[in-house]
Amino acid sequence: EGVCEDSRFSASDIMFGSVRQIRIPVPRAKLWMPKNYGDANLYAVTVTLYHNGVPCDRKTFSFGVRTVELVRTSLAGEDGEFCFQINGRKVFCMGSNWVPPDAFPSRHNEYQMRGLEMLKELGCNIVRCWGGNVYPDEDFYDFCDRNGILVWQDFAMACAKYPNDDGFLKKMETEASAIVRLLRNHPSLLLWSGDNECDYSATAPVRQDGKKVIVHDPNENTVTRTLLPRIVRENDPAHPFLPSSPYLDGTAFRAGNPSEDHLWGPRDFFKGNYYGTAAAHFASETGYHGCPSPATLKEFIPAEHLEQRGNGKICTDPVWLLHSTCMEPNTTCAYAYRNPLMTRQVERIFGEAAENLSDFALQSQISQAEAKKYFIERFRIGKWRRTGIIWWNLIDGWPQISDAVVDWYGRKKLAYHYIKASQNPFCMMVDEPKDGLLTLCAANDTGEAKSVRYTVEDLTDGKTVLADTATVPPHETVRLADFKEEAGACYRIRWEGDAEGQNHFTAAIGEGIDLKRYSQWMETLGYRSLLEGF
Repeated sequence: EGVCEDSRFSASDIMFGSVRQIRIPVPRAKLWMPKNYGDANLYAVTVTLYHNGVPCDRKTFSFGVRTVELVRTSLAGEDGEFCFQINGRKVFCMGSNWVPPDAFPSRHNEYQMRGLEMLKELGCNIVRCWGGNVYPDEDFYDFCDRNGILVWQDFAMACAKYPNDDGFLKKMETEASAIVRLLRNHPSLLLWSGDNECDYSATAPVRQDGKKVIVHDPNENTVTRTLLPRIVRENDPAHPFLPSSPYLDGTAFRAGNPSEDHLWGPRDFFKGNYYGTAAAHFASETGYHGCPSPATLKEFIPAEHLEQRGNGKICTDPVWLLHSTCMEPNTTCAYAYRNPLMTRQVERIFGEAAENLSDFALQSQISQAEAKKYFIERFRIGKWRRTGIIWWNLIDGWPQISDAVVDWYGRKKLAYHYIKASQNPFCMMVDEPKDGLLTLCAANDTGEAKSVRYTVEDLTDGKTVLADTATVPPHETVRLADFKEEAGACYRIRWEGDAEGQNHFTAAIGEGIDLKRYSQWMETLGYRSLLEGF
C-alpha cells in the first residue's frame, strides 16, 4: 500500500512460488516532477508478506510515479534534438557534474551533503554522476528524489579504452547489474550512460610504425554496445540508455557534431568562435578555470611558493603544478598547461594579469564567473533549440586549482553567485550583440505565466536604457526589446511583480576591461560582499 497526501493505492495477491508481479492501479496519481516543472511527489510505500495470515516480513520505501523518455537524433542541427521528457513534458535541464566529494572514499559521506545543499541552493534540476566518479551511496539519490533533481548516471568508466576480454566483461556485468538493481527505483534517476568520453577516446588517432594512422570505431566496443544495454534492458527497461557521453553512433562517428556534446574546445576566450558556434543541443560538460581565493591558496601552497604561479606560457613551480589537477610536479606532464591557461584567460579579458596574488585571483574569478554565466544564458536564450547544460563543476574533491565554483575548503568563488542568478527559474538576460544592438530576453522556467516590470540601467552613467512591463508564458523564453550596445558598459537588469530578481550584462568584455571599474560594478550589484577569502 502507498500514500501521498490524498492519493492512496493498495493491492494484494497470493504468492505461488518465489516470484510474483502485481500490477497496481494508482487512481488520481500524484506524479513526481523535477524542479521547475511541479512537485517531487513521493509515495510512502509499505509491502508486507504474510504467512498463514501472520505478517512475516515488511519493507518500507519512497516511490515516485513518473515516466522518462529521451528524444534524440545522432547529430546536432536545425532538425536535430536531444531532449528529455518527464511524464510526456519536455524538460529544460540546468545543473552540475558531480565528482568525488573527497580524495578519500571513506570520507565521501562526510562531505557529500554540503555539495547537495549547494545544488539545491543554485536551483539545479539535474546532476550528472560523472564516469570518473565512484557511485554515491543511496542518501545521494534520496536527496535528489526529495528535491526534484534529476540524476544522469554514468557507469564508472571514463576517458580511456577499456578491455573487451571475457575477464573484464564478467567484472563489468557483476558491477553494472548490482548498481542498476540498487538504483532503478529512484524517481530522480534519469538516464544510464555507458561511460564518459570513451567514444572520443576510441577515435583518437594511433600511429602504427610511425606512418599509418588508425582510428577505432567506438561502435565496436562490446562493453557499451552489447553488455550494458542488455543489463539495462533486463533489469531496468523503464530508463533510457546512452552508450557513451558524448555518444558517437555510426552517423556521428562518420560526420562528427553529436547532438549531445562536451564543450571544451581550445578553452580560449569563452565568447570566442568555438563556444559561440557550438551546435550541440545539450551540453553535458563545459567549464572554465577560476583561481581559488588567496586564503584558500595559503592553505596548501607554502608562502615561499605563493608568487611562483608562472605566466601565460609556462608554470615551473612544482607546488603549483602539483595542485593544478594533474598532481605531477613537472612541466612536461599532460596537464601542466592548466595554470598558464588560467593566466591567458585572464589576459584575454583584462589585457594583462595582475602581479599581486589577490588581484590575480579576483581577475580569474571574474573571468570564470562571466564564462559560466555566458554558457548557461546562451543555452537558456536558445531554448528549445537547446535543451540543457550541465556545467563543470560544483566543488573540488581536494585542494586544487580547477574549474570548480567552490573550493575544497567550502569557499565559494564568484561564479557560484553568478550561476545562482543565471539559473533563477525566472531570469532576464541579454543576448549577444547583432549589428550593434543587444536584445533583452526573459526565460520563464516555471509552470505559470509571469508578469513583471523591468528596468535596464547602464551602471557607467546611471541612465535607464529600457523600462517596461512584460508577460512571459510558462516554460518559454521570449525576446523583449533591443537597445544599443555601448562599449565598456555594464548593464544592471532588475524586475519585480510575479517574479523578482537581478542580473547583469558586461558589454564588449572581450575588448579589455578595467579591474577597478569592474570591482565598482560588483559593489553596486552586491557581489563584492559575497567574495570569500580575499
